[in-house]
Parts: sequence; structure tokens; C-alpha cells
Amino acid sequence: MSTLTNTQKVTSVAAAVTAALAGYTTAQAQLEEIVVTATKKSESLQDIAGSVQAITEDTLKKANIVGMEDYAKLIPSMSYVNYTPGTGKVYFRGIADDNGTFISEESSALYLNEQPITQAGMAADVRMVDVNRIEALAGPQGTLYGSSAQSGAIRIITNKPDTSEFSATGDITLKMMDEGESSYDVSGVVNIPISDNFAIRAVGFTAEDGGFVDVVDGNSARFGLNNNSTFNPSVVRDDVNSFKSTGGRLAGQWDMDDGYYLVEFATQNNSAEGYSYFDPSVGDLQRVSFYDEPRDDDWTQIALTIEKDLGWATLISATSYFDRDVFYVNDRSTYSMYFGTFCYYYNGYASTSRYCFQPVGVSYAYNDVPGFNILDQWNSSKTQEFRLSNQTDDLDWIVGLFYQEREEGWDFETETHNYRNSLGYQNQMNYVATYLPDRLPVAPNDIWWASYDRTEWETMAVFGEVNYRFDENWELTLGGRYFDREAKKNYWVENPKGALAADGILPKNKADNPGDSDFVPKVSIKYNVDDDTMVYGLYSEGYRPGGVNRGRSTAPFYPDVYESDYLENTEIGLKTVLMDGNMQLNVTYFSMDWNNYQLEVVDPSNLPCGSPEAYPAPQCGQPWQKVVANVGEASSDGLQLETLNAVGDNMEIGFNAQWVTAELDEDLSDGSAPAGSRLPQVPEFKANLWLDTSIDTQMMGANEGFFRASVSYTGDTVSAVQPGSQFIQKSYKSIDLKYGLLGDDWEVNLFINNVSDERADIAVNDWYFDFFFGNARQYVNRPREVGVRYVKRW
Repeated sequence: MSTLTNTQKVTSVAAAVTAALAGYTTAQAQLEEIVVTATKKSESLQDIAGSVQAITEDTLKKANIVGMEDYAKLIPSMSYVNYTPGTGKVYFRGIADDNGTFISEESSALYLNEQPITQAGMAADVRMVDVNRIEALAGPQGTLYGSSAQSGAIRIITNKPDTSEFSATGDITLKMMDEGESSYDVSGVVNIPISDNFAIRAVGFTAEDGGFVDVVDGNSARFGLNNNSTFNPSVVRDDVNSFKSTGGRLAGQWDMDDGYYLVEFATQNNSAEGYSYFDPSVGDLQRVSFYDEPRDDDWTQIALTIEKDLGWATLISATSYFDRDVFYVNDRSTYSMYFGTFCYYYNGYASTSRYCFQPVGVSYAYNDVPGFNILDQWNSSKTQEFRLSNQTDDLDWIVGLFYQEREEGWDFETETHNYRNSLGYQNQMNYVATYLPDRLPVAPNDIWWASYDRTEWETMAVFGEVNYRFDENWELTLGGRYFDREAKKNYWVENPKGALAADGILPKNKADNPGDSDFVPKVSIKYNVDDDTMVYGLYSEGYRPGGVNRGRSTAPFYPDVYESDYLENTEIGLKTVLMDGNMQLNVTYFSMDWNNYQLEVVDPSNLPCGSPEAYPAPQCGQPWQKVVANVGEASSDGLQLETLNAVGDNMEIGFNAQWVTAELDEDLSDGSAPAGSRLPQVPEFKANLWLDTSIDTQMMGANEGFFRASVSYTGDTVSAVQPGSQFIQKSYKSIDLKYGLLGDDWEVNLFINNVSDERADIAVNDWYFDFFFGNARQYVNRPREVGVRYVKRW
């Protein structure tokens, strides 16, 4: 008897549902049209010659969507890696580099209303309170959205002030789980018309997600010389990963005869007591740690949007400022233990390495000590975009100017307990005295490594798009974007703190990085078969700008400057509405080539001279350094399917899925991965199946009831493209159920999230080298939770 795979099971269910619906001819209700602004104009979702998925406000509420991890389950084209809210990485259509990158820029963009708020390795997790919709644009969006929209973009569109009527909403949710603490979520929204043409809208929220990971009693991973209960008793406790989110928004809108003025202010603080990972070798949802790992994430956005009807065109000016500060602590004990082992294995190199704390033949047992690192990071961006557009029966056009200034700085310090009194510190001082005498004296301290970064970017772009309708059937779209970006970087290292490495400070400026400039095109052709069916073909490109590395070695293998990488996309699609408006079916096939793509790698010049695979002198024996390099060619080919079905007067059934093959087309330039290797974090199959139905009931005075059930499936992934450092992250599913009652001005519902209580392999992190000692660091989803939600409207 044959056994069906998970992919076959989910596909079979979808096929059965579709087949059943195909014979259903007595439906009365029709699917609601969804209007989006993904093309920077208002347009029906079904009319866009491209792959765009919209999650409406109604769906966000029914599905209890509060953050990025929640809505990522509903978007098959999107892969998502998350250590705690605010640390996420987003990938579209399999275009992924690594789950732990922090230097190279993202391959997908994140927008809050009109402003890009994309940041490397830490997507801002905007709380889904009073959000009108989420738009997920799959495939390169380089022409309209520019840098980092290489493989796609997410747009979060908030509700705007309404001058027509007063309204207010109060919303409270309580959740409980067996494995951890209870949770709560409280929010309020008020819309106040001040006059016929001016209104304000205020949003406030506070929420706490209870922790569920326990730190248990245990010894250090290497020699077991230290016990966490003895060393730091307060760290051993239950539910260490609780998370709080507080914030709000305030907006005012003036409506004019020829347009409007909109001022918006938003702020949010995400505060995590610890990260959501555990060590399966220790126990379910348990780990051994020596230090607490708090993370604090504050961001603020101020925006001014002006729209004016000029008669011959509409002018939109979007001015925005975004500021974000992040502070975190990571337990680095296991990493330090691994590092000492690394130095011992390469003891021929250890006698002169500023990384290794002991000369050849000296005991390395003192590296079995607890330690941690801290990071204090600040970011800001100022963005200005002007757009002119016009729409007629035959021709739509848009032209725009984009300008952005971004700044980022961080201080990173690694501390080892009582390092100042260790043999390691003395060995470091001996090194400094011999090789860096001008750096003395150095005050004794416990920070054995400190690094600092200051980077500035300046970006300018001109873009445009034209849609010409030859007749009622044929439409041609041509678009393009010219961009120019410059970067300045200062990076320096102190090892130990206070001893600046001789080659430690490397200012990068226009002289050695003149900047990136290029042009990316877009062309599509759309054919309307009839009023309900459209087919299209699309060619588009996306890009990530080049940049400068944090070089500190005197002879790196990879260059200090890396080039832009480009994604070339060809897709064909079908969008149709069937069964008298009761079934929507969208199918897209895409084929993408990723040229000269950027990957964060360890510069191989770190290998000790004379060891196997080391490069010849002087390109050997340099300090360990992770850099961004252009490593080769890759590709991603796949199929996206979306179907939404109205059944009778009171039921909708939906299914969407993506099948993708994303892999290297040639060996990596350093030989660490062969052609055909899978790109990381990319499930070959991902799907979501859901059912919404309304129920006739007068229970508790309600007008009606509703029921929602959804099943999300994510196939297995690999953690890295290089087989030597690769972990298989197993497939997982999430089942969510919800039942609610609706009154005239109230709503109450009961729900269960993660019904099967499944542990998801969201990411396996090898950065801290737990695996070297037989341990693991698995980032996981929330366990099963049961909750109740009450909403009151005025």
C-alpha cells in the first residue's frame, strides 16, 4: 500500500474541494472585489498583470493576525524566519541567502504605508491593530519599489481618518496554554471628525505573549566545569521568553476639493525577555543558559502625505522619517568554548593569532567560562518620494522621484566572566605588547572583543510606468527605474577592548566605493479573454545594491567592495472568475535567474598558513571575518496557485500554494557548495487551506455566528546553502480554529491556535556552535493556545 507525502495529502484535499465546488451551481453570494494600490494606483486585484495577494482587514481579524509570524502562514510565496518579533527575515519565491545574515541587505522590501522600513536581518514587526490590509507582492518589484524589493515586497496599509462619522472600538483578548504563561492583548481605536473636512484617528495597544521556554539546571557544554544554578541562579526559571508590545498611532487628515493632507505618527516598543529557542537534546521547550537574553526594540515613524489634483495629473508627495533603536544581550558561553577549541585544533596558528588566548601547548581549559555579548544599535532613514500620475480610458502613466538618506551605527561587545584575571587576558596583553605597542596601556576589563560600525547610505532613483490599452482586450505595460546609491562605512575592532587592532579601522568612502548605479526594466502584456478571465506575460528585474565589507585583514580573499546582484524574472499567469462570480482562480508560473548573487561567507583567508585548503601567504592566517561576496549564479522556478470559492450564501473556502525549486546553477566561487545545492529557508511546497462560514443563531442576543478553520503547511528546508554547515529543518503544519458571535455593536469569539501543538523548525541557528558539543538551538513557534476575544464598537 502506497503512502502519500504531506504535499500529496494537502494537494489531494485541495483538489477534492475544487472538484466539489466545480459541480456547485446554485450559489447565491458572489466574492467581494478587492482593490489594492500595489501598482501605486487603485486597481482591482484581479486586473493586475502580476502576482499580488491581499489580506483584508476582515481576514486579519477573523484569523487573529497580530504579527508577521501570523500572516506569513497565509502567504505561500513568502518564507519567514524569526527568532523573536523584530528579528525576522522575509524571502519571496525561494530567493534566500542565510537565516543569520546581518550585513547583506534583504532580498525583499517591507513598507509601512508609503515608506520603506527594510533593515538587514531584523524586519520591524508592526502590530496588526487597525490595519486596512496587507499586500504581498511576489516577484521582482524593482521598478516601482526599488532597492531590496528584489524578490518581492510587503506593504502594510493602515486605516486613515474618516470625516464621515465618529467611531470607536475596544478589543481585548485573553489566551492560555499548558506549556507556559497566559497572554493578553488590549487595543482601542477612535475616529473623531472635527469638521466636514478634518478628522483625527488614534490607535493604542498593549499586549503580552506569555513565555513557554524554560531554562533548566545544567553544566557548561565543554568540560562541564560550570553550573548555571551555581554561577547565576536567577537565570534558571520557567517561561523565560515572554514578549511585550506597546504602541500607538495618531493621524490627522484634511480633505480638500483638489486632494488631501495626511499627517501620521506611529510608535512601537517590542520588548522580549528572551528568545524563542530550545535545545531538543535537553528537553521539550527547555535549554541550558548562563545569562538572560533580553531584547528591546523601539521604533517611531513620522509621515506627511499630500495629494493634489493638478487637472492634467495627480501629484503625490510622501515625506517620512523612521527611527529605530535596538538593544539585546545574547548568552555567548558555548560560542566562547567552541572558539577555544578551534584555536587548540589549529595550535600552529594560535601562537600569533589575536583571537586565540593561549600560545602553543598551553592549557585552554580557561575558555570553559560563561560569557555574553551586547549590541546597541541605532538606525534612521529620511525618505522623500514625488509621484505624478494620470489615468484615461486608453493610457495610464506614472513617473516618480525617490530620495533616501539612511544611517546605521552599532556597538558590539563580547564579555567573558573574570576575563581580566585570566591567563587569556595576559596572553592578549603579551600579543599587544609585541605587535601593537602603540596601543598600550589598556585598562583591564572583561570585554575581550569589541567592534563598532558606522554606515551611511544615500539613494536617488527615477522611475516610471506606462500602461497602454490597444483595445478592450490587449494592454501593454512598460516600466523602468534608474537608481544611484553611495555608501560610507567606518568599522573598527578593539581586541581586547581598548586595544585598537593595527588594521582595525577601515574608513570606506566615495573614493574606494564610488557607488552603484544602473537601470532595471519591466514589461508585461495582458490579454482579457472576456470580462472574467485574463492571461498575462511578465518580465521584470529586481536588485540589491552593492556595498563595502567590514574588512580588517591585511590580505582578504574577497574584495572590500561587492557588486549589486540582479534577479531576472519571467512569468506567465492566469486570473479568472468562474461560476457566476463565485469562484476565483489564479495560477502563475515563474522562472527566475539570480545573477552574481550576494552571500555572507567567512573569508577563507582566516585558515592558518600551511593547513589543508588554506590559501598561500599572505592570503592565509588572517583573523576570522564574515563578509559579503558575489559567489555565483542561482535560479528559482515554481508555480503559485490561489483559489477562493463562495459556497451558498454563507461559506467561503480558500486554498493557496506554491511549489518551487530554488538551487545553485554553479559551484560557489569558494567551492563550499556544488551546483544543484538547495537555497536555504525555502520549502519546496507551502500551502494554506481555510474555511469561513456564517451561522444563523440568536445565542446571547447575537445576530449571527461564524466559524473559521485553517490549515497551514510548510515543507522542509535547509538552514544554509553549504552542505558542510547545513541542517535539515523539518516540515510542519499549523491548525487554527475559531468560533464567534456577532451582535449589533459587539463580537465575542473562542479560538484555538496550533491545535495539534506542533513544534515548528522555524530556524536552526548554528551561529553559536551548540551543535559542536552535541547540543542544538531550535527556534520554534508558540505551543497550542486557547483564547477568548471580545470586541465592542461605538
